[in-house]
Amino acid sequence: MLFIATNCGQEETKQKENSIYGTWQLTKRQHVLPSSTQIIENGEMITFSNDGSFDSDSYLCEGLFDFINDSIIEVSFQCRDKISFSYTRKNNGSILRRTFGFEGGYDEYEKISSE
Repeated sequence: MLFIATNCGQEETKQKENSIYGTWQLTKRQHVLPSSTQIIENGEMITFSNDGSFDSDSYLCEGLFDFINDSIIEVSFQCRDKISFSYTRKNNGSILRRTFGFEGGYDEYEKISSE
């Protein structure tokens, strides 16, 4: 019985770590033209909450997010245009990216806490 309870607890923890819900921090900016990678220290913090709300220390208003499909999340704001993030689940964690510019650069976020 103890093995099953421990195994279920580990699986639940892994699911939380691999979910979008929680706080993410900007850690890298990739430019395509010209090609360069910028490591970001103390980057922007964003939070996706279980109730569908989105908060960031870079925007002047809160937003609401929705899953467009398994890999795209769209955030709607009252004070600005919508933004989208791509979300990929990996065995060792998750990757969150926001593409910018026509050249295909992106910001990459690392999950720092689960909700």
